[in-house]
Amino acid sequence: MKKNIFLSLILLLIVTIGCVEQQETTQKSSQDIPKNSEPTLKIGKNGNVNYLVIDKDGKETILAEGKIKNQEDPTNISIIKNPRFSPNKNYILYDDGTYFGELTQVYNLKESRIIDRGDVGKTGFSNDGKYFYKCRTGRGGGIEAIVKDVPNFNVVFDVFGKQLSEGKHELNNGFNDLDCSYEKSTQQIKFTLYENWEESDRGNIKILYYPKK
Repeated sequence: MKKNIFLSLILLLIVTIGCVEQQETTQKSSQDIPKNSEPTLKIGKNGNVNYLVIDKDGKETILAEGKIKNQEDPTNISIIKNPRFSPNKNYILYDDGTYFGELTQVYNLKESRIIDRGDVGKTGFSNDGKYFYKCRTGRGGGIEAIVKDVPNFNVVFDVFGKQLSEGKHELNNGFNDLDCSYEKSTQQIKFTLYENWEESDRGNIKILYYPKK
């Protein structure tokens, strides 16, 4: 009789331990699944096609794609790299190498589309996410340097203004190249205008800031 009671207690203890271990395993498995985690960006590749992918809570979504090589049309290529979020994570910037040069594309996550673009290294957001800026230049003509508000993307500052004729604008004529960047120390967008293309001889240089202080 005592032996039967002892065996029953041992069986009960084994069942109880098993239930506890199963519960702990279930809880641990649930904890291992990331929920509401920060989204991440990565570049995928399949043959001659590359993808911009966003991973959110374990779900991957392709946002943009392009061909690394296109035998049918060599001018139709798109080499995607260097993806990053805007400060408020509502927009994604990524560099796109095309047949005509490299551009930074600006992708609106809410609207699921590209809303703007600028030269690589000359396109970005202010650290507080309130402003978007870009510079674009081309030896064949055309120069642009503007600041837009966020999220409306209305132009709030235009370095050159309206183009009046070929090579002539409302403001700051005589400059053919420029750089723009965000100055963390002053919390301003900095535009540096150059008279000449050649780095060895920039000629006249003019610097503008937005917002003005």
